[in-house]
Amino acid sequence: MTRSMYRKNIYAWGPILIVLCLFGLVGPGVAAATQSRQIKYLGSTPFTPEELAWLKDHPTLTFSVPTKAPPLYYKDERGELVGLNIDYVQLLAKRIGIEIEVKGHATWNDAIEAAKKHIVDGIPNADSTEDRKPYLNFTDAYATLPQVIVTRGDYDLIRRFEDVSGKRVAVKRSSSRVYLLKDQYPESEIVEVDHLTVGLDFLVANKVDAVYADLAQIDVLLTNKFYSNLKYAVVAETPPVGLARIGIRNDDPMLLQIFNKAIASITRAEHLAIKQRWLPISKPSFKKKIELTAAERA
Repeated sequence: MTRSMYRKNIYAWGPILIVLCLFGLVGPGVAAATQSRQIKYLGSTPFTPEELAWLKDHPTLTFSVPTKAPPLYYKDERGELVGLNIDYVQLLAKRIGIEIEVKGHATWNDAIEAAKKHIVDGIPNADSTEDRKPYLNFTDAYATLPQVIVTRGDYDLIRRFEDVSGKRVAVKRSSSRVYLLKDQYPESEIVEVDHLTVGLDFLVANKVDAVYADLAQIDVLLTNKFYSNLKYAVVAETPPVGLARIGIRNDDPMLLQIFNKAIASITRAEHLAIKQRWLPISKPSFKKKIELTAAERA
C-alpha cells in the first residue's frame, strides 16, 4: 500500500459536535463557551494557547522506525514507508497540524537507540518499560497488538505463556519482550535477533525452543515464507508488551500532552479502518494440529 492510498483514509475535520466532545477531554468543569474562546486549532485537535505557541516553534518533528517489520512498518515497492504505525503517525500529524518526518532504520535496535538518544523526537509502537523511562515519556496506548509464541509442531512443552520459563526464546533485539522475560521469567534463555526471520530459522534448526513476537508480524512471515512444522503455541496479550504507544523524548513535557490529546481524538471508526487495512490475520496452513485419541481415530 502506497502513501497516496492511505492518505485517502485520513479523516477530515470533525463536525462541531465532535469538537464539543473533545472540549470535555481537555478539561472537565470548564464551560464550553469559555473554552472555545481560549482554544484554537491546528489540524482538527483543540489546543491551548501554550500548546499552539509550542507548535508554532516546532512545525516539524522526527520519528524513527525500523523498515523491515511488515505490516507494522516497512518499505513498499516504491521505497515509501507504509504500515499500521505509519498510518497512525500520519493521522496524528494531520490532527495536530504538523509535519512528522519518519526516519527509517535497518533494525528496531537502531530505531529505539535513536529515540533514546533524542536524535529523533519519538518512536511509534514503543511499549512503556522501566528500562526506557530514563530516556522517554510514553503516550497513552493507541493500539493493542496481540502477541504469539511460535514453536515447532512436535514441541509440546509450551502450552501457556508461563511455560517460556526455562526455555530458549528468540526475541527481537532491544524489544520490550527482552525486558518482560528478564523481569518475569528470569529462568528463560533469551536469544536476541535483529530480524524475526533469523529467529524462525533458529527455531526450525532447533537452536531455540520458541519465538516470541507480534502476531501480525509473524503472520506475514509465515504466510509469505514456507516454514514446515511450526505452530502457534500461545496467542495472548502480554502487557506492557503489545500496548502500542509513542515513546517521546522526555526533555519536553509539552510534546507528550500534545500527542496524548491527539490520540484521544482518534475515533473508533478510524481505529477500525487502520486495523482492517493492515491486520487481516490469516489462518496458516500449518496451524496447530488437533491430536485425536485412539478411540476418536477409530
